[in-house]
Amino acid sequence: MLLTSPFLLFITIAVLVITGFITFVVNLVSKHKEQIRQYSEQIEDVHIASKKLKHQLSEIEKKNIILNRDIDKIQQQHQKHLDRLKPEYRKVYTQLMSTIDKLDLMTSKFHDSEDAFDSLLDDNRELEHELHELSVENLYLRDEIALLKCKVLEHKPKRNLDLSPQVDLKTLHSSTIHESLSSVLSTITLNTNVTASAVADNLGFIVAEKGQRRYTEGLAGIAASFDSLNTQIHSFIPIGELKQIIVTDINDVTVSAFPITVSDEKLVVMLLSAGTAPATSTIGKAVTRTTGQHNHSTTRKAQNSNHIAIAF
Repeated sequence: MLLTSPFLLFITIAVLVITGFITFVVNLVSKHKEQIRQYSEQIEDVHIASKKLKHQLSEIEKKNIILNRDIDKIQQQHQKHLDRLKPEYRKVYTQLMSTIDKLDLMTSKFHDSEDAFDSLLDDNRELEHELHELSVENLYLRDEIALLKCKVLEHKPKRNLDLSPQVDLKTLHSSTIHESLSSVLSTITLNTNVTASAVADNLGFIVAEKGQRRYTEGLAGIAASFDSLNTQIHSFIPIGELKQIIVTDINDVTVSAFPITVSDEKLVVMLLSAGTAPATSTIGKAVTRTTGQHNHSTTRKAQNSNHIAIAF
């Protein structure tokens, strides 16, 4: 009986242990089965997704094939278009290069022109300097010629001053013709509205002057044209010898010319006036006051003299 009880206890414990182990194993297997089932479902989902991806990839490959075909067609068309345009491209390129060469040549010529222009500027400055020196020398020579003319007139046997009417140069005492004519111009300028005056010959050389040089030179230039103007007037109008020509602008600035004769040489008294020009009689009176000779016929004959007046 005693022997049986421990054996039964051992058997009982063994059965309990085995039962517990089996239960543990069953639970573990059940747990793993659940995990395996979940993994199987996940694998199935992955498999389904893989099939979908394979299908999409197949579609993409088909579309890619179609796109490649389209690209090939476009490339072929583009190549054909390029083949057609290549001659035109070559022509345009050739023209462009030719234009670039021309521009380079023009640029080179422009730089050469700049250098030439700078050289011309230097030459022009030198010429301007020489011109200035020549102008100064010309003015000096004109004065010298005027003085020489006066000296020549002084030494001529016949000396008379014809200023509508004639004035005998013997009444000029020891004064030179240049000084006397300058005195006449001073008298006219003092007693009238004359701003500049000059006595010049038919070549435009000044014998005497009064006022700014730029005006007196202009008056002398007009005096050089007096003979030709006188001839033209007589070709249109049959009048006698002119004793006075007057030109007036819109501002009442007057240029007047009075021809005189000194020792058989014709001179012209030129006056620039601000307003009405002096009459021939006024000049005759100025000559009379300057020379000391009073001639009653001066005014009378001057009033009967022919004159031309032109207004602008």
